[in-house]
Amino acid sequence: MELTPEEIATKPKSPIWEYRSGFQLLGLPFIHIRFCGCFGARRNDPSMWKPVKAWIAVTDSFAFGVLFAYGGVAIAPFSFGAVAIGLFSWGGMAIGALAVGGFGFGIWAVAPFAVGWQAFGDVAIAWNAAWGAKIAVAHHYALAQTAHAAQANTDFVAHLLFSNPFFYFCRMKWNLTYMLLGVWVWAIPMMLSSIVQGRLAHRRLRQQSAGH
Repeated sequence: MELTPEEIATKPKSPIWEYRSGFQLLGLPFIHIRFCGCFGARRNDPSMWKPVKAWIAVTDSFAFGVLFAYGGVAIAPFSFGAVAIGLFSWGGMAIGALAVGGFGFGIWAVAPFAVGWQAFGDVAIAWNAAWGAKIAVAHHYALAQTAHAAQANTDFVAHLLFSNPFFYFCRMKWNLTYMLLGVWVWAIPMMLSSIVQGRLAHRRLRQQSAGH
């Protein structure tokens, strides 16, 4: 379902754009997408914060997905959002088994500020092993400019972390600067939604003023 500006003007509580698939599984739509400018002109409208629940859920507020979720707060096995929670999570703050974000909290955490069982980042805090560009703190092993652990910055630790599949992947595939920029990819559709929402609200106010 896609609304025209005229429909939005006459239905102020309707979202800017919404699609819900006809196919359902276990009572939930397979795909549900809704953008309503929750971080723009309608941020004070409680109806716009109603969660989207589906197998694949996409919105600019709260998304709960059985498989995938994308939103301001996204919860699903695969989640992308400002706050992402799931098995694999990517976001401004990511929480999950594998968490990638501005702040990462997980079993394996990759972020400028990373906390986990194993953590890789500018500042890395971990129980098992931490590899930090600047600071690493861990119970067992740590490698960084400033490292604190039972074993820190030794040849054994360097060999152990270089041969570890998780840290090998991080070292070979991740550039933290580009990763930090990539984290904010989630924000682009939400920003566009808010811009469109604001422009339509402004147009509606001008039309109402002209009518009077």
